[in-house]
Amino acid sequence: VLTHVPPWQTAARYMGQATDKFYLPFFSNKLVGEAIDRVMSDNHDKTATVLAGHTHDPFRGNVSHNTSVMVGAAQYRYPRVETYLYV
Repeated sequence: VLTHVPPWQTAARYMGQATDKFYLPFFSNKLVGEAIDRVMSDNHDKTATVLAGHTHDPFRGNVSHNTSVMVGAAQYRYPRVETYLYV
């Protein structure tokens, strides 16, 4: 799943911490996270990887037993390759 902003608060990071509730609407999309959670909870035999950006700190982790998230870090004026995907 590709999305611009992380769909969960735990993945929307700033200065090593999850984004607080006051800034969260600008750095995350809760409805997308809820939709992914709903689809994946109905498909226990499947796995999903969510790729996102729009934060200043990277994050990699599992949000459920079958859903992981990878968030790339951003630094203004310094684009970079975060990782490679091999298919």
